[in-house]
Amino acid sequence: MDELHTDSFSLLPHYDYIYKTDPVYKKFRKLITKNYGLASLFGSLFIIIFLYPLWNHLIFKYSPKFKSLKKLFKYKLFNIIFFWSLFSLLLCFPQTYNDMSFLTKRFGRVSASLLPTLLFLSIRPSPLPETLYLALLPIHKWLGRIIVLLAIFHTHTYCALYFHLNKFNKIYKLENLYGWFALLGFLSITLSSLPIIRRKYFKFFYINHYIWTWIIVVLINLHSRPSANLLTFLNIAILTYQIYHRLIHSIKVNIQSFNLSSNLKIVKIYKDDQNLSNFFQSNLPGSHLRMMRYYKNPFKNLFFRFITPLAHPYTIASLPTDNSIILIIRNSKFELNNNYQYYITGSYDPDFHFLKYTDNNNNNKFIDKISNKLSRSNQNNKNNKNQRYKNIISFCENYESSASRVLMVVGGSGISFALPLLRVLSIKGIECKIIYVIKDVKDLRIFRFFNLIDLNSIEVYITGKNFQETDFSKLNIDDFDDDQPDKDFNHLENQEQISYLSGSLTGVDFNNYGSINDLETNNDYQEFDYTFFEPNTTATATTANNNTNIANKNWNLKSPRLNKEIHENSITSSIAESPSSSMLRRIISIDEQDSEVGMKMMDIMKRLKIYKGRPVLGEQEYNWCIETTCTGPIFNSNGTICCREAINNDENNVKLNKFENCWVIGVGPPGLVEKTKVWARDCGFQFHEESFSV
Repeated sequence: MDELHTDSFSLLPHYDYIYKTDPVYKKFRKLITKNYGLASLFGSLFIIIFLYPLWNHLIFKYSPKFKSLKKLFKYKLFNIIFFWSLFSLLLCFPQTYNDMSFLTKRFGRVSASLLPTLLFLSIRPSPLPETLYLALLPIHKWLGRIIVLLAIFHTHTYCALYFHLNKFNKIYKLENLYGWFALLGFLSITLSSLPIIRRKYFKFFYINHYIWTWIIVVLINLHSRPSANLLTFLNIAILTYQIYHRLIHSIKVNIQSFNLSSNLKIVKIYKDDQNLSNFFQSNLPGSHLRMMRYYKNPFKNLFFRFITPLAHPYTIASLPTDNSIILIIRNSKFELNNNYQYYITGSYDPDFHFLKYTDNNNNNKFIDKISNKLSRSNQNNKNNKNQRYKNIISFCENYESSASRVLMVVGGSGISFALPLLRVLSIKGIECKIIYVIKDVKDLRIFRFFNLIDLNSIEVYITGKNFQETDFSKLNIDDFDDDQPDKDFNHLENQEQISYLSGSLTGVDFNNYGSINDLETNNDYQEFDYTFFEPNTTATATTANNNTNIANKNWNLKSPRLNKEIHENSITSSIAESPSSSMLRRIISIDEQDSEVGMKMMDIMKRLKIYKGRPVLGEQEYNWCIETTCTGPIFNSNGTICCREAINNDENNVKLNKFENCWVIGVGPPGLVEKTKVWARDCGFQFHEESFSV
C-alpha cells in the first residue's frame, strides 16, 4: 500500500495502464470511487439548492452599485460552462495515483452522480425560492452535455485500458453492455438536442428525451460497480414526483378558439364552467400554463400525459381575477380545436424582482375612491361590473412594486405577457411603455379584444413586406376581414414622420444597437414562439428616425409623469376590463356591413402609435426611462421655464435610483431578448427576460 501514498495530484499526470487485482487494492479503489461519487452528488445539489439562489440574490442586490458585477451577466453562458466543467474535472483527477483504472472509474462515477442534479433542474415548477424553472434550463442543458462527455471519457479510457491489458473481450460482459446502451441513450439525447434537429423535429426530441431518461436511469443502476442504489432512488423519486405533480395539478378543460389573423389566435377557457377558480391559482401577471391534448384512447392518453408529457407553454393574457383564462397563441401544428379537450397544468408565476404579491385584503382610500367613481359611471351594471372593477383594483393593491418605469419590448404572441402586466402596473401608478413588433397589420386586432387598455402606452412596429405607410382613415373594413387574410396593402399612401424631442446622452454609443429583424415562421413543436428576431449590427440609431409614423402626425414620444392624484382621476374601467366572449365572436366574424365594429377598429388604429419597419432601442427610449423626455413648460416661482432647463438645473436629475427602479423587459425568442438585454445592461437599467427557449 506504500505505492498509494505517492503524489496524489498533478496537473499533467502520467497514467499507467495497470489493473491490479489485489483484494485490498480493489477495495481501496472502490472506496475512493464511491467517495468522489458522493462528493459529486451532494456537492452539485448543495450548489444548486443553496448557493445558486444566494448568488442570484447577491448579484441582484449589489450589481446596480458595482458596475463591474454587471459584466458577469454578459458572459452567463460561458460562466455556466466554465464552472461546471471545472467542478467536474476537480472531482475526476484528485487521488488517481497515476493509475488509469482509478481515472476510468472516476469518469463514470462522477457522470452518474451528477444525474440526480440534472433531473432536479428539470422539475416544474422549480422548488428553489423565487426561481422560474425556465431560468434553470441553460444549466440543465450544459450540465447534461458535460455528463455525456464524462460518459464518453469513461468508455474511451476503459476500452484503452482493456486493449493494453489484452482483455478487450471484457467489454462484452453483461454489466458492460448495460453501460454501452446507456451511452447510446446519452448520445441519442445529445444529438436530438442539437438546435438544427431540435427546432425542426421538436416532438421527436421531446419524446426521445423522456423515454431515454427512464431507460438510462435503469441501465446505470445495472451497470454501476460499486452499486448506485442511492443514485437510482433519487433519480426515480424525482421522475415519479414530476408525474405526481402533473397528476394533481392538471385539469381537463374545454376551450373556445378564435382565429385572430393568419398568425395569431385567441383561446378562452372559462373558469366558472369548469371549476377552475379554486383549482387554477396564479398570483402574478404574466404567468403561464402548459397545455397538452387529451386523448380518448386510454393508452395514448397515458403515454402522452405521463411518460412523454409533450406540453406547450402559453402565457396567460388575463388576470387572476378575470372570469376566464385568455391565451394569445401563434398558429402552429399543435391543433387547438373547440371540439377537443385539453389538459392544462400550472400556473407558473414569473420571477419578478420588482413586483411581489402580498395577500393583503385591507382596501385603502385609493381603492375606495376609484370604486366610487366606477360605481357612478356604471349605474346600469351596479351589481356585476362595478364589483368586478373593485375586485380587480383591490387585488392589484396587494402588489408591492419597486419600479418607477417599465419598458417592455415584445413581439408576436409575446404581447400576452405585456398586457396583464400593463394593467397591474397602471393601477399601481407606474409608468409603462410597450414596444410591440408584428409582421401582419391584421395582428392589431388584438387591441380590439383589449380595446379598453390605455393605447397611448403602446408603440407598434409592423415589419411585413406587404405593409406600406398609410393614412388609416382611408382603410376599408374589408382590410380587417378574416376571409381575406392575405390581402396586400399596396394601396396605402405615405406620410411623413414628425421628429421627436429628445435630450442629450453621454457615455452610451447607441450606434452599436441594430434593429430587430423581421419575424420568421413559427416552429411547430418548439418550446417557444419561434418567431426569430436577429441582431443587425450594421444598423444605426438613425434607423429609428427613418421609420414612418402612420398613426397621427401630432403625437410625440413624451410620457408625462403623473402624480398620484392625476393617476387616481385617470383610472377608469378601461384598465380593469377584460374581453368578453361576445366581443370576441363579434370581432372575429367581421361582416362587410358591420360598420359599427369596423369603425371601432378604425378608432383603435388611429389611437395607436404605429410605424413601418423595425424598432431600434436608442436615445429616445433611454430618455423615457430616466424621465428626461420633454413634458412641456414648467411653472415655478420665476415664471414659466422649459422643462429641459429645469432638468439641467437639477444636479441630481439622473440619480442612481432612476436606474435601479427602471426596468426593461424582453419577451420572446432569444434574439429579441438578447438584443434588449444588451441595451438595458449597457444603459445601466434593470432587466427581466421571459423566454420559453430550450
